[in-house]
Amino acid sequence: YGPVIIILENVAGLVGPNLVIIMEALRQAGYVVVVLLINSDCHGLRQRRLRVYIVGVLSFASLDTSLCAQAQDDAEPCAE
Repeated sequence: YGPVIIILENVAGLVGPNLVIIMEALRQAGYVVVVLLINSDCHGLRQRRLRVYIVGVLSFASLDTSLCAQAQDDAEPCAE
């Protein structure tokens, strides 16, 4: 087995065919995959841009989906 939880981060431009390839590879490795687009500036980082976060949890581990829902809510553009 690999790590129970993995987190990958990249530019929003990754969304497309390459993201599908990554997600499928993670699923084949036994991970449940969640993809989030988050504005890093909303979380104290000095980057005003959307970033892609790919979270993978091995299927035998439990994933608190309420955390994913909260992260998705946070993905909305932040106030200036």
